[in-house]
Amino acid sequence: MLLDELNSRRDLLEKIIALIQKRSATLPGARMWSSRSGEKVNYYLVDSEGNKKYINSSNKSLIQALAQREYESLVFKKCKKELYHINKLTQLQEEKYLSTADSKISDSKRKWIQKYQLSDDEFRANWEAKQYEGKGFEDGSQEIYTDRGERVRSKSEKIVADFFFHSNITYKYEKPIILNGITVYADFSVLSVKLRKEFVVELFGMMDNPEYAAATVRKIDTYARAGYIIGKNLIPMFESSQIPISVNMLKAIKTEYFM
Repeated sequence: MLLDELNSRRDLLEKIIALIQKRSATLPGARMWSSRSGEKVNYYLVDSEGNKKYINSSNKSLIQALAQREYESLVFKKCKKELYHINKLTQLQEEKYLSTADSKISDSKRKWIQKYQLSDDEFRANWEAKQYEGKGFEDGSQEIYTDRGERVRSKSEKIVADFFFHSNITYKYEKPIILNGITVYADFSVLSVKLRKEFVVELFGMMDNPEYAAATVRKIDTYARAGYIIGKNLIPMFESSQIPISVNMLKAIKTEYFM
């Protein structure tokens, strides 16, 4: 999350710097000095040698341009300085020094230590290793299997599962969770290694059916009362008979939470 915020801030700073550099050609090269005499403010054009020339107060366009140049010069310096520190901090974040602190410890010793931060692979492996018992299927129910070889309940769930699988997104199907003392089986529990966080992904079909839509609202409310908030740790996906689950929707979710 911090790395995303740093990258976003860096993009903003780089855009401002580029804009100022582009605008610098259209702004005056001289600077402006001002002094106050009672209620009146006098403005002077200052050349490279420090000579001052009075600017008539009616020449508002020149005064505005010189003031803008001074402001943008200060902004430019501030942006460059902040960008320097952001690049340094980003480098530290990407290096992940803490998670690799054990790299110089022998295997015979490493097995005895308790790390303060796991590597991405270790974090994923620990999450995957936790066993659970799913909901199970009734005899005679439709059999649909994903490319990973697991059984799911609908074609839409197969689409989502196959997308996660082929995108190397770690997930568990129908892992039980407790909502206000009641065990429910979420469609997918998905791990974001990037955010070091687990998300619940629920598929809501038949949204054009009023009774199903009402039940969906109640279920989302139940999730919210248990601390599962949309966008924070709950990702709902909706479809109807006319608008099915789309790959574009899944790609957007992948970009937002798992890349």
